[in-house]
Amino acid sequence: MDGTIITQGRFTANGSNVNLAIPSNVDFMWVYNATAIATIGGAADLGTTFYWQRGFPSGTAFATVKLDTVANDPLTMGVVPAPLGFTTLDQGNDPLISASVATAATSNNVNPAITTSSIAASGIALKTGDVVRLSQSAALLDRFALNGIDFQITVNNNLLFTITNALANTVGASANAGFWRKVNVSSIFYPQYRFIVNITRAANAVVTTSVDHGYRVGQKVRFNLVSPQNAMTQINQLTATINAVTASTFTTDLDTSAFNAFVFPTNATIGANGDYTPATVNVFGQNTALSLANNVDTLADAVVNTSIIGMTLGGAAAAGLTAGPAGAIGDVMYWVAGKSYLVDNR
Repeated sequence: MDGTIITQGRFTANGSNVNLAIPSNVDFMWVYNATAIATIGGAADLGTTFYWQRGFPSGTAFATVKLDTVANDPLTMGVVPAPLGFTTLDQGNDPLISASVATAATSNNVNPAITTSSIAASGIALKTGDVVRLSQSAALLDRFALNGIDFQITVNNNLLFTITNALANTVGASANAGFWRKVNVSSIFYPQYRFIVNITRAANAVVTTSVDHGYRVGQKVRFNLVSPQNAMTQINQLTATINAVTASTFTTDLDTSAFNAFVFPTNATIGANGDYTPATVNVFGQNTALSLANNVDTLADAVVNTSIIGMTLGGAAAAGLTAGPAGAIGDVMYWVAGKSYLVDNR
């Protein structure tokens, strides 16, 4: 096997799925959880080793698991169910968006909960951290505030997921039957435009995006808020420099304290005002001094192709397993991936 390894590496788990770029369209892969292997008398059901090879059902894996919480923990073998194991990734050729799946209801919360038909039965590997696009039944299409916007989600169970990045306010009413579609690749080029779900009124406005933005300190952004339903129309076409970031928010040098409070549109305001254009933000340049200080490439950002070929490792727990091949928070993970001369899947 060693002679066919094409790439290897390590990472520290953050509790979420991990995408690894692996060239040559990998045929087999091992992942070793060094933290679990070294643990003596720790939590039960620690996954120590995970294996996948071409021909496995998508999203699955074999796992070697520590069963007990005492020294010399006995080991057992098990199967990690889809989609919590290994899922091949080809962002250049995968469909950009999946087929639609029916929903039964959407709750009226700042983190709306979407009740769906069986995720497992849909055949779509939907995981926490994925992005979905929501739509409502045709008869109510103009009264559904979440229509057409890409949202990052947390999968609660096979019949329920929630929007991860909180809206500025509730949408005013629950929604009934509709659909979701998984967004596999929103754009293969960085930096991407993002939908806005909140902007604070502050001397340094903080912006929350519906999907983790990937922006960096030093980049300059332009706001696009043309619809009165968002209220803070004073910010439309203004520009700002990013001074600080988290995964889902960025802080700017723009003073919005005298502006109208940002409002995420409600079902009622969309129904009463007709057409609605969602609020968005896009990167258009860099503040040179800040960009250099924060190692942001001032020339190449807009032409970086971010699509990868590789593997998605599942980070969620499964029955009889505290974490999948992406590990639990803080776990140190080692991996090797290889290419076979011949793959025979008779």
